[in-house]
Amino acid sequence: MTVGDSGSAVRRYNTARLRRTFLLIWRSHPSSAVASIVLVLCQAFLPVALLFIIKQVVDVIAMAYEQQASVPTDTVMELIVLAGIVAILESVVSSARRVIGQIQSDAVGERINDLIHAKSIEVDLAFYEDAVHNDTLHRAQELAPNRPYRLVNTIQDTLRNLLSLVALAGVLTSFHWMVIPILVLSTIPGATLRLRDAPRFYDWWRKQTARERKARYFGSVMCSRVFAQELRLYELGPYFRARFLEVRGAMRAASKRNALKRARADVTTEVISVCGLFGVFALLGTQTLEGNLTLGSLVMAFQALQRGWTHFGATLRGVTDLREDDLLLQDLYRFLDMKPKVGSPDHPMSMPRTAAPGIVLREVSFRYPGAERNALSNISLDIKPRQRVAVVGHNGSGKSTLIKLIARLYDPSQGLITLDGIDLRALALSDLRAAVSVVSQDIVRYQETARDNIRFGARGMQADDRVIVAAARLAGADRVIARLSAGYDTMLGNVFDKGTDLSPGEWQKIAMARGVIRDARVVLLDEPTSAMDPKSEDEILQAFAVITRGRTSIIISHRLSTVMTADCIYVLEDGRLAESGTHADLMARNGAYARMFEIQAVRYRG
Repeated sequence: MTVGDSGSAVRRYNTARLRRTFLLIWRSHPSSAVASIVLVLCQAFLPVALLFIIKQVVDVIAMAYEQQASVPTDTVMELIVLAGIVAILESVVSSARRVIGQIQSDAVGERINDLIHAKSIEVDLAFYEDAVHNDTLHRAQELAPNRPYRLVNTIQDTLRNLLSLVALAGVLTSFHWMVIPILVLSTIPGATLRLRDAPRFYDWWRKQTARERKARYFGSVMCSRVFAQELRLYELGPYFRARFLEVRGAMRAASKRNALKRARADVTTEVISVCGLFGVFALLGTQTLEGNLTLGSLVMAFQALQRGWTHFGATLRGVTDLREDDLLLQDLYRFLDMKPKVGSPDHPMSMPRTAAPGIVLREVSFRYPGAERNALSNISLDIKPRQRVAVVGHNGSGKSTLIKLIARLYDPSQGLITLDGIDLRALALSDLRAAVSVVSQDIVRYQETARDNIRFGARGMQADDRVIVAAARLAGADRVIARLSAGYDTMLGNVFDKGTDLSPGEWQKIAMARGVIRDARVVLLDEPTSAMDPKSEDEILQAFAVITRGRTSIIISHRLSTVMTADCIYVLEDGRLAESGTHADLMARNGAYARMFEIQAVRYRG
């Protein structure tokens, strides 16, 4: 089933999914699941026991008055004390169930969040570039904080109501066989309407997802430091406030329409149910007047009827609530069941043992999900072992995409990429990622210590301080860290308390140290000096000349002075390979590279 499926497939009640939910709840916290079952059983039958005790009290007193005898006070008091004990037990069990329910709900919530996080890490990078997939993830995340508590309580309450109803049905049937049929007939319309409306509610909820994500985005723009400067400089605050209110207004109107539809259905069903209830009242009252029921039996029947009517309606509502939860949970399970397309084969080949493998691309094309044209078309490259290669071109020419394909963040739409003659898809992902180090222009700012920011680059985060310091020194990050108050133990960023934010160039050096610490055979540099001044850039390029020695490396840069010493330069235009050769070769050809180089040279001379 695809993410966008709805219709009849959405509307089918899925017992397998419900079983999966029960297993999820059980595995999240088995002891609380057992405790809740015991408490539910107690909660189901204690009220019935209390009804029998009250019946005995009324019958004893009524019989004494009928026979004009003295009321057996001791017997009555014993029954009343017993009734009080049962009532206290009811209260204790109810409180205990709330506590156990909260523990169970928290455990289920943590379990669901953990499953969502694990799957979020596993899915392809392309997942986050698809609006439909992002809607699915949003709906799955929406379930985590509130659905578990509701689901656990709905299941427990439905079970309790069902068990109580079975016990009370036996009591009520003993008074008159018509009682149960009347109750059933009076509550079925409500259950039918709610079951019918459950898919409509689900469809409404799905349609709200895109609006909800938009509202959150507009809210984050107004409340995030990332946008704070431009919001003030360009006075964009009123625009985003209006956009937020516009989207939320549309959501509120849709929610109101949905609530009115439900209210009309609820009023109709409640009227039918109340008529059935008072019809049974009349039947039992007549039976008492005719002498078929004792006064105690009438009191017990009325109380049993009230409880039975409540439990029956609650049971049916629970079933319909589970129906809604079943529909909502399918988005969670659909997300959890996604399989990444970029993965390891069942029987991966061994990684090449060469210290600097060669990389070959043959007729490689790639198109991003939902894009109208290829990002790369028919690219063929032959990068020799230990070769230092540069890729240049205008924005949008496909340079960064090429890096992502070699790192196997994506697989080509067509064509082949090999590492020492082995198809990348035949290698275990973990082995390939361990052999490749990527330093990107998209700086990732981890709100952790400077030490951890660098250690994250090591395989399995296994790196001692000596290795961390060496990587920082090589990337030029050691001078940045030396100025921090707590050195390598300084919390970076300003999201948490006592954090220290860095300039873009300083963050770039930390990111490069993270890339350097991995002893990779292939080094991929995607505009690594984009946020640096010329002096820092020169320092970094000298450092990378050292770390890439004896390794296969590819560097992407807009600054052509950076790539002049590369063994081979590839020029991309509109996703296609336009030229290749050394700097001298390309300048002599007087083509695209020469024109770009001359433009930059004039700018620097001017």
